[in-house]
Amino acid sequence: PRYYGSTRKAMILVIDNLNDKNLLNKTLEKFFIQKAFQLRDETILSSILKKSDLPVLTRLKYKLGFPFYSILRPVFILKGKLLSR
Repeated sequence: PRYYGSTRKAMILVIDNLNDKNLLNKTLEKFFIQKAFQLRDETILSSILKKSDLPVLTRLKYKLGFPFYSILRPVFILKGKLLSR
């Protein structure tokens, strides 16, 4: 839908502007990565990974984990429930 298209464009624009002004910190990087996974949008993820100063292995983890997130998410939820007991 149009909502996701405009949200994607707005997020990429915000990421670019924050990066240009050197305001992109670890907290904002984490926020945008979470939003990319939440919206299942690889363009947001690739944009934030290009602009961030994350280590190469972390970037690779996010890039490889993105296609499998729908499979891994229930595993993470179950793991959290088991560890909280």
